[in-house]
Amino acid sequence: HDALALSNRLNSIEPVQYSHPNFIVVDPGRLPGYGPSGTPAVCERCAGSVAPAAGQEPLFSGEWHLKNAGGMGKAFADINALKAWSISKGSSTVVIAVLDDRIDLGQEDLAGQIVDPWDATTGEIMNSGTPLSEFDGHGTAAAGLAAAATNGIGIAGVAAKCKIMPIRTHYDGATDILSIAEGIKHAAVSAQVLSMSWTLADGSSSIDEIEDALSFAADDKGRVLVFAAGNNQGFAVSYPASAVSRFPIIAVSATDQWDNLKAISDPKDPCKWGTQFGSYTISAPGVDLYTTD
Repeated sequence: HDALALSNRLNSIEPVQYSHPNFIVVDPGRLPGYGPSGTPAVCERCAGSVAPAAGQEPLFSGEWHLKNAGGMGKAFADINALKAWSISKGSSTVVIAVLDDRIDLGQEDLAGQIVDPWDATTGEIMNSGTPLSEFDGHGTAAAGLAAAATNGIGIAGVAAKCKIMPIRTHYDGATDILSIAEGIKHAAVSAQVLSMSWTLADGSSSIDEIEDALSFAADDKGRVLVFAAGNNQGFAVSYPASAVSRFPIIAVSATDQWDNLKAISDPKDPCKWGTQFGSYTISAPGVDLYTTD
């Protein structure tokens, strides 16, 4: 049967709540060599040399988003992490689920932080022996920013005492709606925070399975939901971040080292993307971040 015709037929039957195909969402921004007008969407950079800081993680002095002394942008254009750390660096009882592509479970700054990795695209435990592909990496980077260990290696995560639950929802620069929904529901069972640095649709859209999963996570489980606002400057905040009127979502826009919203026209950054934002978004550093990539 034709999937769309069959789902429309099922959708017309009164007991059926909703029915549609398991649509595939392709994110050109995650595909090497693809982007607007055929221009590369992946920016290659060299991290450069960073002098180790005494008593801190070796790359801490390059983590301008944690402490910006003005050597990388504008002084104090950061999240004031050191002052926050005087209060808390998180807790091992708090689990941050990172829903993304495959995360490198053996990465030396993450390995000790990992709990209950799960692959929503297969419905199985994430296999640490599976090699990463050219499309993987974003999840590893996001996990490191959240909670890389303070172990004398690499970087410092914002909440280094928290644990990371890797949930694979994306594959080969794409994902399917069912994997996203199943990933959200699986993470919400035991993770307190769900971090989701991706979008699925235009701002005014909604997707039935995602709405159900968000309702389970937020209403039934009371979890903290964090979504990216989107990288298409000039457009309204993308979905699911735009669903703030229905769910307690934290929608996040990106700022640069000069405390400005990331713009396409930024001459200091070769990555030609600009953040989306709205009256309900918060902003956080999202450019040139040292992390576990």
